[in-house]
Amino acid sequence: MIDSGTFKSTLSAIRERIAASKRHGTHRGYIDYRGCMSVCQDFDDIITEAEELIDKEEYELCYAIAALVLINCAKMAGTSDSSSGCLSDTIRYTQQLISKVCTAAKNHSEAAKYIYEKGLKDAANKAFDGWDIYCKIETDKVAKKIPQFCNYEFPTIAKGH
Repeated sequence: MIDSGTFKSTLSAIRERIAASKRHGTHRGYIDYRGCMSVCQDFDDIITEAEELIDKEEYELCYAIAALVLINCAKMAGTSDSSSGCLSDTIRYTQQLISKVCTAAKNHSEAAKYIYEKGLKDAANKAFDGWDIYCKIETDKVAKKIPQFCNYEFPTIAKGH
């Protein structure tokens, strides 16, 4: 895992980029069609940059960034005009990165443990309320991959997470 200070400062910078993008895309208190496309493009850029972290073996940071984008996509789902399909595309792109980083972390038990535990916590985020099927599926994917990559057993996931 990278230095804790670097990890936190990088995530803080990503949070600010996300907030700035959403502010820029908001018009009269609402993220309209064009605003949503702009925000999703910014999110896609963040995901593209995060994907480069896999080559640097910074799996925890890569996952944390992807999860942050995914949570923000979930928050936008009911409050923005995503009729262009860009939000669905960004969600799919983010899911692909999460799968990729889970696979890449398989030989690094500390990274795998972090991703597993953070995945459980993220799936319980209130942004996913009403997304029960999505959360269960994503959590199950992570849960099925991560324990076999670690050298120890994890508790079974409780239903509803």
